[in-house]
Amino acid sequence: MNYLIVSDTHLRKEFDRKKFLFLKKLFEKYQNIIIVGDFYEGYSLTFEDLFKGPWKKILDILKKKNSIYLYGNHDYYDKKNELLIKKIFKIYQEDFSINIGKKTFYFHHGFKFLKTIDIKFKFYLLPKFITDFMIDKINYYQKHKIRAIQYKKNLNKIFLEKDTLKSIKKIKEIFSKRNFWVVFGHTHNRMIDYKEKIANAGFIDYRYASFLTISKTGKIKLHQKTY
Repeated sequence: MNYLIVSDTHLRKEFDRKKFLFLKKLFEKYQNIIIVGDFYEGYSLTFEDLFKGPWKKILDILKKKNSIYLYGNHDYYDKKNELLIKKIFKIYQEDFSINIGKKTFYFHHGFKFLKTIDIKFKFYLLPKFITDFMIDKINYYQKHKIRAIQYKKNLNKIFLEKDTLKSIKKIKEIFSKRNFWVVFGHTHNRMIDYKEKIANAGFIDYRYASFLTISKTGKIKLHQKTY
């Protein structure tokens, strides 16, 4: 029984058919799916908007699966639409842990480890028209500058601040298990560190895609594609 782990798909108001077709094909292949945050761009639309728009066909696929949705900083806990979200996903919460094979995997988007400015200053409480404008400008820059560099030059590398590593180690100490993995997203830098037992699913956006799979024996693997 394999698990698919994806993060940072950032579904937006603007429908991206190529991303839609990639996600549709990917999600249809797996029965167990864990979304590790930033599933949609919550600073410019709501989950209800997602449900009523063309992205709903992705939600229809996820509803038929054993799907888990862990919210991130761009799609922070949505109390208003929680009931609607739980009609699609079996689990909707901040973090999740599971034993697979002889290993324990702890999943979290990553804002607990690396607190970005939007979490520190609670951007999710701002009106949508303000955050929509901010995110639109950020996304434009990312599309044309950052993402191509990240994908082409930073393969299997990650930049983690010292505080981030300390946070991950604290979580490992709490669980006190030898074969304990921390799996997250947030930074968009995909990687697997078998020594530290840390994995990042990366992102699926701007024609670049990375995701993780975990086999029934607990073997974790990183996949990288373009679409």
